[in-house]
Amino acid sequence: MYSFQSFVYHSLFIDGIIYLCASDNALDIVTPSAFLKNVSDIFLKNPLMSQEHFSPSNAIAADFQQVLGKYMMKYNKNKGDSSISTLRSQVTDVKIIMTQNIDKILESEERLNSFTDRTDNLQTTVSDAHLS
Repeated sequence: MYSFQSFVYHSLFIDGIIYLCASDNALDIVTPSAFLKNVSDIFLKNPLMSQEHFSPSNAIAADFQQVLGKYMMKYNKNKGDSSISTLRSQVTDVKIIMTQNIDKILESEERLNSFTDRTDNLQTTVSDAHLS
């Protein structure tokens, strides 16, 4: 996995072939990995591949374009429905809320310490006034 600008590039190396895809969602690494695995499985099962393993012909490219298009549509449709993406988004939301709550608690603690200091100063002043 490699990030560049707003894209994350995912790769898979099987039997001397590198499969590569780019995604715009840095949080989800499961979907691109599954996409690459499915694409590689279909590509390697193509009967034309057994004839020309490392130099795919135009026939293979034309045949595989349709398969690749189908899988791209499938995985892009599922992008919004990904339970892992949804869960990660919810975790991020909870982290933001918890951070805000911690900040509020720290602010309250600072105010409480300030009031405690003022009370101590007032008690000292009152005690000093009674002693005089």
